[in-house]
Amino acid sequence: MNILVIGNGFDLAHNLPTRYIDFIDYIHTLVRYSVWHQNLDEIIPTIEYSNSLREIIQEYTLNKPIFSADEANKLVETNYLIKTNYKNNNNNLDRWVDFEKTLSYIIQELNKTPRHRSLPEKILETEISTSEFPKNFYDLFLKAEEFLKSDLNQLILSFEKYICEIVDNKEINCILPDIKNLEQDIDKLISFNYTDTYRKVYKILDDENCHFIHGKADLKRTPEENNMVMGIDDFCDNQEDEYDLKFIEFKKFYQRIAKKTGNKYKKWLEEVNTNAEDIDIRINSMDKTHFPSIQQHIYKSILAEKSNLLNIYFFGHSLDVTDRDIISELILNPFAKTTIYYLNQQVYEQQIMNLIKVIGKDNLIEKTGNGTLEFVKQADPIPRDTELEITSE
Repeated sequence: MNILVIGNGFDLAHNLPTRYIDFIDYIHTLVRYSVWHQNLDEIIPTIEYSNSLREIIQEYTLNKPIFSADEANKLVETNYLIKTNYKNNNNNLDRWVDFEKTLSYIIQELNKTPRHRSLPEKILETEISTSEFPKNFYDLFLKAEEFLKSDLNQLILSFEKYICEIVDNKEINCILPDIKNLEQDIDKLISFNYTDTYRKVYKILDDENCHFIHGKADLKRTPEENNMVMGIDDFCDNQEDEYDLKFIEFKKFYQRIAKKTGNKYKKWLEEVNTNAEDIDIRINSMDKTHFPSIQQHIYKSILAEKSNLLNIYFFGHSLDVTDRDIISELILNPFAKTTIYYLNQQVYEQQIMNLIKVIGKDNLIEKTGNGTLEFVKQADPIPRDTELEITSE
C-alpha cells in the first residue's frame, strides 16, 4: 500500500494562497479599501503579499469581493482570533502567524489556572478580556470558552468561503515532479488540507481511497454541516487530565469525531497489519527442512512483499505536534517505510525537531538508521504544460 500524506505546503507548492496569513492579508486589504476607502494603489505597496495572492488581490477586492464591507469590518473588529492576527499584520510582526498555536496558548493558560484564581496576566492583557466579561472569574472562565468557540466557528466559516471562492478558482499552472513520478503508484491519499488540489492536478482517486482528515471546504453545505477541523492537539500530560473535558471542543481529535471526518486511515493500517499476518502464515507453512532453490526464490519473494507492505510519502507537511496522534500512528507502524519531502534546509531542520516531539528521539534515530525513514529534498515545480511533453514521449 502506498499512501501520500499532504499538508498545506502541497498547496503552496502549487502557488495557491492557502496560508492563514494570506486570508488575513485579504481581509486587511478589503477593510482598507471598502471601509477606510483607501485606493488599492495606496494599499498594495504596504502589504507583503505572497506572490500567489498578489496575482489576484485586485480582482477579488475590486470586482469579486467575497465579503461585504460590513462583514469584513465585523471580522476584524469583533473576532478575537482574526483581530489579533490582523493587528499583528498591521504592526509588521511575524508574517507566519499560526492561529492554532495562538489558540493553544490561550486555552492551556486558561486550563491550568484554578477557577478560584485570577486569569494569567498575559491573557488579561489581550482583547479577549473586555468589559463584556463578568468580573467573577468562574463566570469569566465560562464566558471565555463561549467567546472563543463562537470566534473559532466564525473563523472556520469565513476561511471556508475564502477557500471556495478564491483559492479553488485560481488556475494551477505548475506540477510537482516528485508527485508526478509517484502518481501511478499512489493507492491512498491522506489530506490535511481543506482543498482537493491533488485530484484536480494528478491521479483521480475515488472517495473511498481519499481521507480528508481535517474535512473539506464546501459551500453547498449549511454552516451546521461544515466539517472543517481547526483546533489544537491534546495537551494532556497525565491520566487525570485525560478525563478533564474543559475546552475539549477545541481539540482536533474531538472535532474529527464530532464532525465525522472518519477513520479511513486507521482501516488502511489495519489492512496492512492483516496482510502482514497472512504473509507470516505463508512463511511458517513452508517446509524449511527441504529448501530447494525454487522454494528459496518463493521465500525471498514473500519477504520482499512483506518489506514493501506500506510506503508512506509526506509532502508539504510540517509534522507539527498539533497533528502528532495521526503522524505517529503512521510513521510508527511496524511495516512503514516513510519518505518525507522537504522544501529547503530550514524546513528540513524544523521537520527533524518536530519529529523528535512527535515520535521521540530514540524512534527517530532508529528509523533513520535502519532506512525506514528518509528525508528527500523536493524538486522545484515545473510548468503544467510540461506534463504534456513528458507523456507524449
